[in-house]
Amino acid sequence: MLDEEEKNLNLDREEKIQKIIEKLELDSESIVVSKEGRFVPLDEKIGDSKKIEVHRIVEGG
Repeated sequence: MLDEEEKNLNLDREEKIQKIIEKLELDSESIVVSKEGRFVPLDEKIGDSKKIEVHRIVEGG
């Protein structure tokens, strides 16, 4: 999900989270990812997760 938009993707559980970022054509420098409510590194495997969320990083001054 990004900006509360849901997308369903068919992914192999052995793939890494980075694959989601690539499929969604997102800039990995401007997002963080949570899996089952826990923030995870992009090199973590998808595993048995049913819900993976992509959160945009917002910077401001």
